[in-house]
Amino acid sequence: DRYMYSTQRLAYTEIKKAQLRDRLSKEKNCTFTYSKDYTSQTVSMVDAERLKHVLEDENKAKWKTKGGFIYPAPRKSSEYAVHPDKPSQSRIDILSEEWVENELHPENVKREIKLKPGQPDFDTVPSNGKMIFGGFEAPKYTRDYESRNIGSSTTLPRGKEINDRNPAFFNSVHLNGEEQAAEEETLRKKAEEEWRSKIVVDSLDFLVGGFVQKERPDQLDRVSDILDGKALKTSLKIVRNARLPSGKKVPLRPPPYSIFNREKYEDPKDFTEDLRPNDPTTYLTKNSETGMGEDFYRYIHHHTGKPKSQTFVAKREIKPLTEAERFSGDPRWGDSA
Repeated sequence: DRYMYSTQRLAYTEIKKAQLRDRLSKEKNCTFTYSKDYTSQTVSMVDAERLKHVLEDENKAKWKTKGGFIYPAPRKSSEYAVHPDKPSQSRIDILSEEWVENELHPENVKREIKLKPGQPDFDTVPSNGKMIFGGFEAPKYTRDYESRNIGSSTTLPRGKEINDRNPAFFNSVHLNGEEQAAEEETLRKKAEEEWRSKIVVDSLDFLVGGFVQKERPDQLDRVSDILDGKALKTSLKIVRNARLPSGKKVPLRPPPYSIFNREKYEDPKDFTEDLRPNDPTTYLTKNSETGMGEDFYRYIHHHTGKPKSQTFVAKREIKPLTEAERFSGDPRWGDSA
């Protein structure tokens, strides 16, 4: 098919131009033109439209795949034989290395201890081998200090020394666990009671007109600069001093907090009372089984109007795993190392 005037690829004019370019391209070092006086009549040896499409195709080929976009990407057959809990390659390399004890936590640098021949090392266990070193109360003595007994081989200056063990000596000075929580709760209650003891008002809420004021400007204060204070503007002075024909002054008063605050409260009316009652005799459709009239169907199921292929739900029973499948050494998983 050929088309005389068209922008399609099979247009007659474009086909003839392409044939002419093919013939003229065989001639080298020549320029072909319809007029020797005007360069605009030179025959173009380049198909600009074709080059445009070629560039577009090359650009699309850079970010498009031959097989199209598929997500998730299909896995190789070899990946199905891999155990789902198989560690990564980096983890496998780490596990294959020889274990070094405390590699990341080396011992602290400390001074080397050099003992003389026969000299015992310092030991925290007393000579009797039963008591832990320390843990005693402050020493007590049988009598007061007497300097006259210094140097005596029979009498000590303060008498016999009495050492009593302190059961709470090794307890931590830092509270933790339930003791810490109880201590914090006690301090919180104490601070709250101290703060409440300084309150001198009846209520902690700030009320204006019976309403609790939030941390934002009150809209009723918009006219406070007009109603309060001495009037300075002439127009405000006239309004402030306005009087009725009887001579009575008309003071400005702030608007009420609500136009409903002085009315008697009434329960809101149920809007369904004014709706038309349901009359089955006026229904145009009827149920094919009961023959009774049916009301307008307001709810349409999301499967309505769709083919079975889009609404099919598989109900295949899931079989439990066998003992061979539960065994971690199942050969189907391959090498799990």
